[in-house]
Amino acid sequence: MQKNVTGQKWIVFAFDRTDGSPLTGDALNITANLRIDGGAANAVDDLNPTELEDGYYSFDITQAETNGDMVHISPESSTSNIQVIGVPGTYTTTAPNYNALGIESDGDITKTNLCANTTLVDTTSTNTDMRGTDSAALASVATEARLAELDAAKLPATTDRNETALAFISGDTAAILADTNQMQGKLPTNNFMGSSVTTDKDGEIDSILAESRHISGDLVIVSGDTAAILVDTNQMQGKLPTNNFMGSSVTTDKDGEIDSILAESRHISGDLVIVSGDTVAIKAKTDNLPEGIKKNTAYSNFQFFMRDTSDHVSAKTGLSVSSNRSIDGGAFASTANSPSEISNGFYKIDLDAADLNGDTISFRFSATGADDTAITIITNV
Repeated sequence: MQKNVTGQKWIVFAFDRTDGSPLTGDALNITANLRIDGGAANAVDDLNPTELEDGYYSFDITQAETNGDMVHISPESSTSNIQVIGVPGTYTTTAPNYNALGIESDGDITKTNLCANTTLVDTTSTNTDMRGTDSAALASVATEARLAELDAAKLPATTDRNETALAFISGDTAAILADTNQMQGKLPTNNFMGSSVTTDKDGEIDSILAESRHISGDLVIVSGDTAAILVDTNQMQGKLPTNNFMGSSVTTDKDGEIDSILAESRHISGDLVIVSGDTVAIKAKTDNLPEGIKKNTAYSNFQFFMRDTSDHVSAKTGLSVSSNRSIDGGAFASTANSPSEISNGFYKIDLDAADLNGDTISFRFSATGADDTAITIITNV
């Protein structure tokens, strides 16, 4: 669910406590409260949900009702022996328009609206027929006009600027790769906070990581071509005469190769503009990714759900819950603070920095008459 964005829905599921069967036709009897960041309960503006099928119903959620980092729903039915739960019960919201990345289905960078009046190409040619050789023909006659054109092109200076731009882009790309690799290592590999829904950012993060590697491959090709052109043009400048050779009016037979080198240098400069723009756009997206729960930093209103031992499904209220934590596989010890009840089987706890001083933290919440709830999280540095 995106934070502070309108037009979103929340699915709930209604079932009979006695036999666990889904309940249909109960929309007018179902209502719900929302709690934003562990705050007070407020009734959902959509008084009754719309029935979908097989016990599932959908509430329309307003923009204001999503304006929090963590939003929890507590649905209920006035019908006897009917339990209603959120699917999931709690959302950790994401930034608005987070998934608006320009990535095509084949993994390439989107080829429109990246850089005005330019066309993205897949690869850069490395044909050797675009470069000069060390043959004696390089010392043949050249006209003053051709020499003036080479001087005006300032090829070595141009390629030097390209190498500077490549170094800058490579640094940004390396930083992006480091961020995305760290995020993959820190994302939970199991269900988060007791929800039956896995994190909705896996696909987007995989896309960003694949695109970063794709850009790195393009940069290797561009860097290799630029280095080769720089070597050849330095050799040509050292060998070409500064005036007509031996009074001849015949021009050098390398004019075509010189034109190709000039065109290729301009082509590479255009590619660098496109790659640079893509790198900046991707970096802006990764900078806005949610940080998660930080290591050795206090975290308020951590929420969890307790189920009745009689059927292992129904919410269990009115409990005095004990909480313990294991840090990086160590022995379980009591948390600094005790949990408190929210409603409808949901409880919350303020976690102290000492409770989160590790990379992998496992929590065990227990109480008489309720099944134990176990949650494992991976902290973010």
